[in-house]
Amino acid sequence: MGDGKLRRAAAIIAFLLLGLLAACTDGPGFSPITESRDPYYPVDTIFKEFYQALGGQEILGPAISAVEFRENLQCQFTERALLCFNPVATDTTRFNLYPLGKEFNIQEDPFPAGAPVSAGTRVVEGYAVYEKFLPLYDRLYGARYVGRPLTELRINQDMHRAEQFFENVGFYQDLGDPNGPVSLIPYGAYLCGGCSSRLGEYWSIIKSTMVEQPFAASVTRLGGPAVFGSLLLKPTMAVDGNLEQAYTTAIFYAPTDDLSQVRLRPLPRLLNYEVQPLSEKINHDQLVFYEIENGMGHNVPRQFDAFVTNHGGRDLSGNPISEVIRLPEGIYRQCFENYCLIFDPSAADVMKIRMAPLGKEYIERFGAPEDLQIKNMFSPERISLLVSVDKPTLNDNEEQYVRMMVRQTELDEPLERVEATLVLHIQGQSPRRFVIPPTDENGMSVVVIPPQAGVTNGSRLSYQVCLNLPSEQPICGQESYLIWNVLE
Repeated sequence: MGDGKLRRAAAIIAFLLLGLLAACTDGPGFSPITESRDPYYPVDTIFKEFYQALGGQEILGPAISAVEFRENLQCQFTERALLCFNPVATDTTRFNLYPLGKEFNIQEDPFPAGAPVSAGTRVVEGYAVYEKFLPLYDRLYGARYVGRPLTELRINQDMHRAEQFFENVGFYQDLGDPNGPVSLIPYGAYLCGGCSSRLGEYWSIIKSTMVEQPFAASVTRLGGPAVFGSLLLKPTMAVDGNLEQAYTTAIFYAPTDDLSQVRLRPLPRLLNYEVQPLSEKINHDQLVFYEIENGMGHNVPRQFDAFVTNHGGRDLSGNPISEVIRLPEGIYRQCFENYCLIFDPSAADVMKIRMAPLGKEYIERFGAPEDLQIKNMFSPERISLLVSVDKPTLNDNEEQYVRMMVRQTELDEPLERVEATLVLHIQGQSPRRFVIPPTDENGMSVVVIPPQAGVTNGSRLSYQVCLNLPSEQPICGQESYLIWNVLE
């Protein structure tokens, strides 16, 4: 048996032994969370002044833990950071924020050294701080408390927000409200251990960091995923020497030494979309004439013209290559050199005018190398889930302990911080739901199902455990146990 199989076998045996040992002792191997508590704590006296100086609850969120020791520091978690006090220091370094960001294991290279940056761009250690984040960055005294940058701007497509990670805190803004508030990513809530919460967000972040996003700042500035859709491929060096990356509706490219100079590949021409002869101007208050040559051009509906204007202008779209065309399915399309716009009268208001999915069509038609395809690490093939109960048979007045073990199949390593939902099915009753606490460093967790008094003797209770991960297909496990009351 190979080393990998031996490790997997040993892990499974250890998992099963935990259940057997627990059944032979007074309680489970570790204490499950069986009741809720107030998740907030008072900010300790040590930190009150420091906490308020950094914006208090409005900026850092409420305290979510008691004071604890970490590397000889006295620390307390807030929802968005970890406040720390060094009792032996005598200068301004006595108080600081702990570098929780490093625990995400996110570290990407900055833009190429010496690359031009836009006027007003703040560059810190080679990384451009996203302009919308600068006021809050400065409110936290910049690098002094924010820490060193870990990434450029990124797009979290699952959560529809722009994010940037630093050692001590992270910043985000809802892409649906580009003029809305900027907040700190809740590092503390994700990483505080026994008080961890909102872990669905944590795993969305981990998923989004699996792929480099060199054009994230440009995509965000031009409209974000609502306009350009999802990332389809990893970035690659094209044959013309430019870096390029495909999205649902477009393919971005730019010179490697200046990624801010983005352009779009001319997908309508590459896909052989119809190029119509130039037309004369039509005088109508709902049309804008785009002159191309010698007084000739194409007539563009004002709604399409507004889209072009608000998303990079003609410099990004290129000239129109056709008039508006009505398609058989009842929608209207007009193509420009670099993308096509469609008007769907039956769609919701925000979707009536949108870019056609030419990036997707291009990849489907011409294919893409296996190594460029984006694969979700959270799939049933890549995540192993094992569930078991301590007692396959028990009385209706006994508690049941359900245990789960979660591992990454390819790496054969445990997966920490994974929550799950357990649904218990009892014949003749509505399903009951239980939250399984986050897995520990061994990828294991346990939940207590209380006694099911009154259940018919001999009933088999089935349960399903599903992991709370951003997977395209549910990752679930199903088992059952028997209620059998021994008659005296």
